[in-house]
Amino acid sequence: MKKKGFSIVEVVVIVAIVFLLGSFATMKIGGRAEKNAMIKVKSTITELIRVTAHKAFERGEEYRIIINIDDKSVKREDSSGNTEEEITLPDALSYKLGSGSDTEYEIKIDDTGHATLVGFGGLNRNLFVFNSSGKALYKINMRDNTALGYIIINSYLPETDMDESNYTTGT
Repeated sequence: MKKKGFSIVEVVVIVAIVFLLGSFATMKIGGRAEKNAMIKVKSTITELIRVTAHKAFERGEEYRIIINIDDKSVKREDSSGNTEEEITLPDALSYKLGSGSDTEYEIKIDDTGHATLVGFGGLNRNLFVFNSSGKALYKINMRDNTALGYIIINSYLPETDMDESNYTTGT
């Protein structure tokens, strides 16, 4: 006489395999969410600078782009200081600027569409992006190419292990 159905051992093995596959999928999805949020940060800043430079050139007006890490926002202001557009950075990540004492960066776009970084720090600014546990995921470097009149934006993986306590000394 043949038995119909599965033995308890077979059921336990199948459940264990499904559980393992599910845990791997969850880890992959969690890492993907942080990467997607990071891509959004870089593309938000890049796109807002590009669109604003085009708009400044077309209209012959000056604009400012302000990256504020306290508010987790990137906004465009006209020459009168009126906010025309504001984009919120992803809450899943945390952010630090430059040396640690800065809370916002300003990018000025003149009436010819040329963009320059304003204020302390010269021609090179860094935006550090951290995951929910405080580990540095990326460094977004903004360089002012004054000869050509535009901002070069690159993102890098940190060369050393950095977290929110030691990022200012890292590269």
